[in-house]
Amino acid sequence: SQHYHMWYMYTLIGLILLEPYLKRLLDNLKYKELFWLCNTLLIAKALNIFGIVIIGELYFTSWVVYYIIGSFLIREESEKLYPLLICFSFAMFFVSVGVDLHFSDSAFMNNIFEYSPITIIQVGGIFSIFLWIEKFRKPALRQIIKYLSKITFQIYLAHPVVMDYVVHKLWFLKDGLLSNYPLLFFVVIIV
Repeated sequence: SQHYHMWYMYTLIGLILLEPYLKRLLDNLKYKELFWLCNTLLIAKALNIFGIVIIGELYFTSWVVYYIIGSFLIREESEKLYPLLICFSFAMFFVSVGVDLHFSDSAFMNNIFEYSPITIIQVGGIFSIFLWIEKFRKPALRQIIKYLSKITFQIYLAHPVVMDYVVHKLWFLKDGLLSNYPLLFFVVIIV
């Protein structure tokens, strides 16, 4: 049964209900205020790794961080940060691989991924890549983005099946690299 990954429906409903209010708030913040809000949220999420909760967690509000950082990144003033964030995003990918390989049995693993700064920075970097590509307005690049947009949801729907299949068929690697979620992510994307 692969229905477990449909959790996003509850998240999506909450975000849709919150979006008009959040958009109004974020649109009225100055760039510097939004910058510091993003940094405060990243620090709060980093403290969550160690069990220190500053900002209460509701299921859908945990994902609001992505919306807020996206709002920051689409501002014109943020364009100069794209190359730095993209490089930092790749560095965080390697950090996540290292954390997963060396600390997979740690109690901290529950808080390392999903809402952690490691993942938020990686997602921000990927979003920056698309924003940076959009800036060039090249027809070929726009076609690639349009194609990726079409298949993204299909990849999401299929990824648990592919992951289960890979782990089941390659059981002898289960405790090695294939149990590493960042690397398994790339296997899923390639398949």
